[in-house]
Amino acid sequence: MLEDQRPGTVYWIDHYAVGTNDLERWVDFHERVLGAKTTRSNRPHPLNMFQQLTNCLHGGFIQPVPLPPSAGPGKGLPRYGFFMRPQDIDAQLRHLDDCQVSHGDPLRYEKVYQTR
Repeated sequence: MLEDQRPGTVYWIDHYAVGTNDLERWVDFHERVLGAKTTRSNRPHPLNMFQQLTNCLHGGFIQPVPLPPSAGPGKGLPRYGFFMRPQDIDAQLRHLDDCQVSHGDPLRYEKVYQTR
C-alpha cells in the first residue's frame, strides 16, 4: 500500500460490465454521449461489447432476464453518476441536452475522509 493511500480507497478499476436489454442502444449512448470507443468482444457470446472509457474498459451484455423499464432519472435503478469539475457543469449539461439525454439536476457531493 502506498504511504498516502487511505484504506479502502479505489485508485484503479481495470474493467466492469453492466447488463442491458438493448445492446445496440447501449453502445450508441456510450459512444455518442460519453465518447466511448467500442470493440466487439472476442468471447464466444456475440452479445457482449467492450468500450474504452478513458483508462477503463466498460463492458455491456444482454441480460438473461430483461431489466424493468426505467422510472426516469433519479427514480429507480440502474442509475449512473459522473463526477466533474464545477467549471465543466454547464458545458456538460449543454452536451446532454444536445444529445437529447434526460438527466437530473447536478448534485454537489462532498465527502470528508478521516484518517485513523
